[in-house]
Amino acid sequence: TTTETICEQLKSGLAGRVSGLRVLTNSPRIERLLEEPNTPINVIGVGGQLRKDTSARTGYLFEECIQAWSHMRVDIALVGATSLRFDRLRRPRGFACDSEAEARTKAMFLELADLRCVVMDSSKCSKSSSSAFEFSSVSAEVVHVVIMDAELVATGRVEECVDWFEQ
Repeated sequence: TTTETICEQLKSGLAGRVSGLRVLTNSPRIERLLEEPNTPINVIGVGGQLRKDTSARTGYLFEECIQAWSHMRVDIALVGATSLRFDRLRRPRGFACDSEAEARTKAMFLELADLRCVVMDSSKCSKSSSSAFEFSSVSAEVVHVVIMDAELVATGRVEECVDWFEQ
């Protein structure tokens, strides 16, 4: 997934350095990626029911964990989007995923953070969404940064996408 790619970049970028970086995740795959003793990243796994199709913990137990940690603030949230939902005029309306529980999980992660980022591959900007559960609107007040792969440059649609997110 795109979020795993970002974690791999973090891991390789911090190799051999001292870091106080702490990653809070609901993904066992991210935990495994960062578990090596020589990786200078502290990992905190959040509980919940494991969704085997996405390898993410969600649901009631996840919400209880986050609510118990309500005093905690996170500097940066990196939340992956399964799709970008559009309105009737083909303007982006919201970031979405395939599960109601996972949408709630993503929204809660965003609420914890001072800097809220959505991560998605550029193909999400050109196809219709089959994901029904929006976790965030496409709004600079809610999502501060959208991170995409370089393939967007090849499509020649960079300005169009930037305009979407600046509105």
